[in-house]
Amino acid sequence: MRKEIEWSEKIDLSNEIINILDFHFNEIIKSSNNLLILFNAFHGIIKIELDRLTDQKNHENLHSISEDIFKIESNIFTNKQLNNSYFYKTHLLEIYTLLEVCIKKIIIALIKKLDFNEHPKELRNIKISLSEFNSFDEDDKIEFLFNNLERNTNGGINYSLDRFENLLKVFGLNGPINKSIKKNILELSQIRNLLLHKDGYVDNHFKKKCPFSKYKNQKKINLDSSDLQKFRNSVYYYILLLKNRFITIMPLDENLFIHDLENEFSEVLDSNTF
Repeated sequence: MRKEIEWSEKIDLSNEIINILDFHFNEIIKSSNNLLILFNAFHGIIKIELDRLTDQKNHENLHSISEDIFKIESNIFTNKQLNNSYFYKTHLLEIYTLLEVCIKKIIIALIKKLDFNEHPKELRNIKISLSEFNSFDEDDKIEFLFNNLERNTNGGINYSLDRFENLLKVFGLNGPINKSIKKNILELSQIRNLLLHKDGYVDNHFKKKCPFSKYKNQKKINLDSSDLQKFRNSVYYYILLLKNRFITIMPLDENLFIHDLENEFSEVLDSNTF
């Protein structure tokens, strides 16, 4: 029989989990800042090149200068949406990856720091011979346990928030989530899959999973800044929601701030746009 987790005796584990959430929240902020830097640098380079061509005194043919400038303007500025979309797609993939890694690190911390009799049955009932398990190094043991736990709790591929909540549930750490946030992160995960595996082309699986998406009738995903803000802020919301949830369960510093998510993220919750 599983022993109930006494969080009052798990102060180090509780602090580690909060630190994981804080770290990945800040990594997403850092990724957003890097996006802005790259975006500005990209367009700055193009401006420098235009200025260089315009100021070049010894160019043999002024008509050639005009042609060079026209090529750059045609390939860059008139395709601004396409070029911006490349940066947006890169950032979107990083956002979802950071969320995945965040949840995985939390689950691994729980596996490592909890006693065996505090582990859920989904972990204790994994079938493997002791000799085979002991042949793994420590990292492989943890990876094996995590992968089997994920398989046992999700019963297949699941890219919605249910995937993460099912993992947290076996440790008693799941909870309610706003429907708009669930829908946004489901769409984020499905767009991520299209970008990675379908070069962004919309397929029937996406249409079935996300019938509410504005992309369902488009041939190929072409992200814009409003999409990126929606997905990024939804991930921010979810990480802060987990932090709020864990603060109420675990023995943590009383000075830790509880976020008023309904007000801080009122736009994404109410209108689903930014």
